[in-house]
Amino acid sequence: MPFTTYYGPTTIVQENEIWLADGSRRICITYQYNTSNGVLQYAATVYQCDIYNTDDGLWFYLEPSYKQMTDHANTTRRRYTLRPVILVTDRNLSYEDILKTIRREMVQGFGCKGPRGLRRSIVKCDSDTSSDIDSTSGDNNHTSDVGSTSSDNTWISETLDEEYVVEDKKFNKLIRKPIRKLRYISDTNVENYNGKKIPIIREIFIAFKANKNTGDLLYGAAISRRPAHLGHLDNDMITAHYNTAIGRLEKHSVYTIVNEEYRHQLVKNAKHREDIMYHIVDCINKRSNGRFSIREYL
Repeated sequence: MPFTTYYGPTTIVQENEIWLADGSRRICITYQYNTSNGVLQYAATVYQCDIYNTDDGLWFYLEPSYKQMTDHANTTRRRYTLRPVILVTDRNLSYEDILKTIRREMVQGFGCKGPRGLRRSIVKCDSDTSSDIDSTSGDNNHTSDVGSTSSDNTWISETLDEEYVVEDKKFNKLIRKPIRKLRYISDTNVENYNGKKIPIIREIFIAFKANKNTGDLLYGAAISRRPAHLGHLDNDMITAHYNTAIGRLEKHSVYTIVNEEYRHQLVKNAKHREDIMYHIVDCINKRSNGRFSIREYL
């Protein structure tokens, strides 16, 4: 008797260590997809097949052995446990579109595993101790809140210390928070610009996600530096800078913790986020190896 499957409001699609054949590559993937909110979590490894040429001019791919497949499956499993890619995509994707999305992200986006150091940063800081629209202005400063690599033919061994493993619940809760935006406009300063001392305006565009209860915050940023006589950026340039900041947040985010007295500014309908803005700007200005901390530098 024929039947049809379909998604319900709580449907989760999940597969462990499924294999895809893509040309000469054999790809092992573990993933989980929430159909209701579009949250996709995955990790993968890639086996590159060798080519065997026969005496009569024919050729074919040499498929991975049983041991090679189990080794890649073990690596995929560990990556999924310790360093998964987590992103938000479209809701209610079909089975084929789920796999196409993962494959596209592997090639053009996050790669086979999540960014190194994010969970480690969260644990290290712990051991040491829908968009909305808001605006704050004063003293010429303004804020607005608008609303991996493939593996070769041998098993990849990675050193991942258990002490750095964060509870998935905490990590997922932070990564799934909505993106909020802030814009900081500095006072005019006389700086060197193309060999001349002229008044300069510096604007910082910030995209962040945060947990109001713990103060955990991830951000990415973009900086505009231009002569003051050109005035402020037009809407297209503003959008482009925000998109850059969002891209850095999603792929190379910087981790910090907001002081408890300012965490009320992380709630959805906060009257302002001025202290959050200055906290992030201070983090950016601390620099990393001489560079503004607008993204994580690996």
